Amino acid sequence: MNKKGGKMYYDLTLDNPNRTQSKKGFLSNSPYVRNVIILGLAGALLLFYIIEINMLGTKTYDIKQIEVKIKQLEVENKHLQMQASSLQSINRIQLESQKVNFVPAGSVTYINDSGVALVESASKIK
Repeated sequence: MNKKGGKMYYDLTLDNPNRTQSKKGFLSNSPYVRNVIILGLAGALLLFYIIEINMLGTKTYDIKQIEVKIKQLEVENKHLQMQASSLQSINRIQLESQKVNFVPAGSVTYINDSGVALVESASKIK
């Protein structure tokens, strides 16, 4: 109920007109509560930052380890390619064929018969 200019008006609100406390926000009620909440948030942010930096450092270390492994595998791959090419060389094949008693083919004669190539040993032709 309000009195203005000698007239009475009724307020349709849920406020208690006899209440003398002013409305304040939750954080403004007590500086202690506000400081505890701010320090808690700062601590949580600091903890999150430390965890993220630690995870970043771990990932960086893992990446460096993988790069070292890649370089080792590349060196091993080059070594294996050189070994494979040396084993496939003509000189190496001829040397190994002599060790297992292979005989050279001699001269080979190719005969074309209706589009199909036939091979016959030179010793059978004579």
